[in-house]
Amino acid sequence: MNVVLPGTKCSSLDLPVLQARAVECCPQHVELWLAFARLETYEAARKILNKARQQVPTDASIWITAAKLEEAHGNAAMVDKIIDRSIKSLTANSVVIDREAWLKVRRTASSSSSSLYSGYNPSLNRLPALRGYL
Repeated sequence: MNVVLPGTKCSSLDLPVLQARAVECCPQHVELWLAFARLETYEAARKILNKARQQVPTDASIWITAAKLEEAHGNAAMVDKIIDRSIKSLTANSVVIDREAWLKVRRTASSSSSSLYSGYNPSLNRLPALRGYL
């Protein structure tokens, strides 16, 4: 096993390997999954977020990140599917969909000047599937 010691340097090529190992060791840590997805290509990020949803089915931020990723790549139809599936999945896992929390996400995405992906500013305001819950 390779170990990166504090104060040592690693190349950017090592980061995805380190992130993969991190989510393997801590599969319930949502921020690790999201950071791992940000390091990867679009297709790889989709797969990572799918695995993250399987590991942590009660966390809405994974679903929101997946929707933002699809929106950043112009896949509006997929955004609607993800939001519909998220509502079903979260409800099935006894997660209460908090109206105020969703509104906060919506406001943050609408006013944000930066995005998780490609400098695109996603706007959850145009996600019709969420409107009924907000």
